[in-house]
Amino acid sequence: MATRQREMKKAELGAGIARRLRAKRLELAVSTDTLAAAAGVGRAQVVRTEAGQGGGCRLDTLTLLADPLKRLFVFDEASAGRFASDEGSDG
Repeated sequence: MATRQREMKKAELGAGIARRLRAKRLELAVSTDTLAAAAGVGRAQVVRTEAGQGGGCRLDTLTLLADPLKRLFVFDEASAGRFASDEGSDG
């Protein structure tokens, strides 16, 4: 019984993380392709993680996905829609 409860709690926690990750990505108007490229993972990994699929996601993968989202986008006329770390690149 305790094992089943732990599994349910893990699934609930994972679903909450997936919802927050997707919500932040959408709030920042970041595509799955852009997030995947910024995180250095495949687009499928982003989609699976946001959907809560794949039997759980490793903490390092969550960190890879969350780091680009926590960097605020630079919304000035010269670099609208680019990550702050991309400021000096030739678009």
